Amino acid sequence: MAGSAAAGFAAFVCCIVLALILGLSPHAYADEGSLELAGFSLEAHGKRLLIHAPLRLDKPAEVIEKLREGAELRLSTSVEVTRHRSWMFNATLGEKEDAFLIRYDPLIREYILTRGEDRRQFKSLEKLFLAAWDATPLEVLMDEELAGKTTYDIILTFNLRHTAIPPWLKRILFLTSWEVVPPLSFTQTVSF
Repeated sequence: MAGSAAAGFAAFVCCIVLALILGLSPHAYADEGSLELAGFSLEAHGKRLLIHAPLRLDKPAEVIEKLREGAELRLSTSVEVTRHRSWMFNATLGEKEDAFLIRYDPLIREYILTRGEDRRQFKSLEKLFLAAWDATPLEVLMDEELAGKTTYDIILTFNLRHTAIPPWLKRILFLTSWEVVPPLSFTQTVSF
């Protein structure tokens, strides 16, 4: 009798834990802020396509607080250029994925954006998001040049996530999301 009661209690605890884990959406604990596209422009240079897409944070105070507490964030970008076809699937002409690391340095009181070997410093997080992509456009190398009288889709995806578990997040890891803000996906149809 005691063995079956212990087994029943263990099953009950497992059901409660599973209900908590599965019932709580990771996005429910993500901050309410969001990424917004502040502008969009294209430059075609032969088989190279330069995309200027400055970003803006809807509610930067929450992200600023996390950065000042020691979190390091990774902004992942993904670009896909496809050509419309009438009888077949759309052809993918070029793809590019890139990652930017964002952190706050309390000694110099600046936000640091790192992209490979390129490192930029900004006094405010808003200027980092707006200026960084104007000065450093996303470059996509395509299989062929853009042709006249043809329709193309440019698909941009931005995702802002934690790079590692911040110290303040270790105790509640399973109740929160790695995403700081919900991902932003943007599709622009263009004709040349």
